[in-house]
Amino acid sequence: MFILYKRMLFLLSGCFILLTILGTITHEYGHIAVAKCLGYQNTLHYASMEWSNDFKSDVLKTYDRYRFEIENNLPFKHKNEYVIKIKKINTDELFITLGGVLLTVFIGTAGFVILLFQYYKATNTTSFMKWGLIFLSLFWSREVFNFFKGIINGIFFNKGNYFWGDELKISNHLGCYEGTFSIISGSIGLCIISFLILKIVPLKYRLTFIFSGVLGSISGYIIWMIILGPMILP
Repeated sequence: MFILYKRMLFLLSGCFILLTILGTITHEYGHIAVAKCLGYQNTLHYASMEWSNDFKSDVLKTYDRYRFEIENNLPFKHKNEYVIKIKKINTDELFITLGGVLLTVFIGTAGFVILLFQYYKATNTTSFMKWGLIFLSLFWSREVFNFFKGIINGIFFNKGNYFWGDELKISNHLGCYEGTFSIISGSIGLCIISFLILKIVPLKYRLTFIFSGVLGSISGYIIWMIILGPMILP
């Protein structure tokens, strides 16, 4: 019989709230780390980051000055130089975008691999460590969220465009089908979450875990994206 454990529901919901907030900030620091390595100055916001330097500013100024010529593929002064610069900006943007996604995926993969090792080797571990590894593995849930958010947006708000976020940007930068990265990462994330629920989370806590995931994730989104985030990191 499946029942909800109130104390566990409260604790796990709190963990999901923290996961939502920390996962968002960590993801942005992944972008920032790469941007700094490429020589850009960065500004962290609650759900995004800005990157800029004199090189990028010059490219933007050129675009503003020759917007009509650029958008209509017409000749203009220093066009060849602009084309070379814009290619570098696009390449840098790809690496910066990948930085956030790869850091999130790396954390999730590290937690999941350690968890798998303990599961199949029957390694003794404390309950606290086990739950900690479960929540590290759940960093993959961002990929699942982005995948389904894109589909929902495509169906209800923007028909014809079913992909969203950094995953869409990466696919476009690589010249792939726009859903390539979203589908691959979302599918991997869904498999990992399914394994966690069906194999790792104790049976008696399974329903509580699912309910706390829904409750905590929604609460974390509201708390950080709507209430605290804009106040702390506008």
